Amino acid sequence: MDTLICSACGCSLVRLGISTEQAVPHVHDGQQHHFCCQGCCDLFVAEPQKYLRLTDGVTVCPTCLGEKPPDRVATFTHAGQDVPYCGCPYCVEMFRQDPSFYIQRLDGTLPVDAQRALGGTWWCEAARQSRKMSMVRSTRAAPAHEPSGIIG
Repeated sequence: MDTLICSACGCSLVRLGISTEQAVPHVHDGQQHHFCCQGCCDLFVAEPQKYLRLTDGVTVCPTCLGEKPPDRVATFTHAGQDVPYCGCPYCVEMFRQDPSFYIQRLDGTLPVDAQRALGGTWWCEAARQSRKMSMVRSTRAAPAHEPSGIIG
């Protein structure tokens, strides 16, 4: 299960609501890269090796769409395959309730209408519920599943 990430900042293009067609493309060493904006593409073009190192192995949780570096990724098994995720038990629970939805959303094949039904691709239902719960617990608490980008 792979999803497109910006090759400069490491953000999930799915989380940002950017399709492959909307992403800024650039070919480096014969490999196609996608960027969330022209600014990230320009950064990458100036120092490709730096950004390849920063984004190497970044994994996106299929449920909350949070980006994680390789050393912070957990896995669970679904249909005989390891599924990388953020480590939150609630994300596993939500994924197991409707795996085809989360797989399609992550690989960009979920119809736009289904994404809109969730209020866009930025928050999945697990993150929305978690956000509601964290706001109930404390008005100062940040959402427990707020996606995180890589800061280079």
